[in-house]
Amino acid sequence: MDIKFGTDGWRDIMDQGFNIESVRECIQGLSNYLINTNQNNKPIIVGYDTRKNSDYYAKEIAKILTANSIPCLLSDKFSPTPSLSFSVVDNNAGGALIVTSSHNSYEWNGIKYKSEYGGSAYLDVVKQVEVEITKVNSNIFTEPKHELLQTFDPKPNYITNLKRCIDLELINSSKLNILVDYMHGAGIGFLDDFFDKKTISVTELHERPNPSFPGMDQPEPIPKNLTEMQLELKKNNYDVGIAFDGDADRLGLFDGEGNYINTIDAFALIILHLFENKKLIGGIVTSLTMGSVFTKIATNYNVPIIETAVGFPNLCEAMISQNAMVAGEESGGYAFKFHVPERDGILSSLLILELLATSRKSLQQLKNEMYAKFGKTYFGRSDLKYTTEQRSFIVNKLENITIETIDNKIITSFSDMDGVKFYLNDNSWGTIRISGTEPLVRIYAESNTNEEVSNIINELKDYIFC
Repeated sequence: MDIKFGTDGWRDIMDQGFNIESVRECIQGLSNYLINTNQNNKPIIVGYDTRKNSDYYAKEIAKILTANSIPCLLSDKFSPTPSLSFSVVDNNAGGALIVTSSHNSYEWNGIKYKSEYGGSAYLDVVKQVEVEITKVNSNIFTEPKHELLQTFDPKPNYITNLKRCIDLELINSSKLNILVDYMHGAGIGFLDDFFDKKTISVTELHERPNPSFPGMDQPEPIPKNLTEMQLELKKNNYDVGIAFDGDADRLGLFDGEGNYINTIDAFALIILHLFENKKLIGGIVTSLTMGSVFTKIATNYNVPIIETAVGFPNLCEAMISQNAMVAGEESGGYAFKFHVPERDGILSSLLILELLATSRKSLQQLKNEMYAKFGKTYFGRSDLKYTTEQRSFIVNKLENITIETIDNKIITSFSDMDGVKFYLNDNSWGTIRISGTEPLVRIYAESNTNEEVSNIINELKDYIFC
């Protein structure tokens, strides 16, 4: 079985690549890695999301770990990935294994691996784990040592810690009217403990677990999957719309009129809130598919800006090594130095609410102020499926670039850090990269108008598939 951990964990289609045999093989390989590196004395946190049989696979993971004499703390219910990541630090654990495939469609499942700092395991560690998995063959320990297994509830301590990160009294005095879409995922109920229902109105959508994620392509908090939220925002008087992906480590954001706040603007607004209102100033880590506004913000506040390849293991490593204040990626995952070095959609949403309560302004007003100070650009992304037979053709296209202009703009330089990023002569850019979690080619662009963004994406699409 060829098990690869992509940009954040191993994912595959259930009952095909992801099945009981492959899960056992994966966890035995990971157990061998922990034993060989003398990391098998601390407990491993094990948790799961709302997908079909995620709880069953979590219990199987706990069984294999304890059979290898590795202590295990198993979540007693489905839980968001951020709460399990925090539980690693909270329990002085050796890491976490979380059964989830995040935003993928219902057919998929997977396992995320977090290290002892609560963030995604570094890529060199993941490669060592993958090597150990290839050595497993049929030598799998399956007789659990029940004395090494404990169950626990990740929620109370996680909620307590988040309350330390925000001014909850201020938020509850703001009289905000909030719409939340849990997308049937693991974040369900995790905002309940924050709000005073006498002063804050919270309306919930898709607040019951459903592993088929009906009415959406997948539990990814982007407009095409949130049409019900947009309609509700347009019909009624809300201040903000908040959505979480399947394991709640990513945030989708809408203003009160139902306009989508793209992930670049959302992260920029959070950074400005931290720097200006909370006086928490420090370095910024972004993936290469994020916008130019972060360089402008970093220059304005005289802080470092670090760009990495896509995938939170890369951002996490840079965040820790550079002691950065924040890290964010285009898919809507943001991490904060004062929490754990891992994406947290729930904390991100609370920081947005704190910003609204502090400023007493709408998200549209805050966006316009940001544009006035740092300029406005436009951003777009297109995801294109490819077949196994097409992959080598696409890789060859990326390794042997044959174009010199895009949308009549001269290509001034390239970056091959992750796929290919084309820098253009008017400060626009376009990127082509192969997803590390799905059979998709992702194409991104930033430019001065929406039309130019569409032109760049379409030309790159034609290049890669023609």
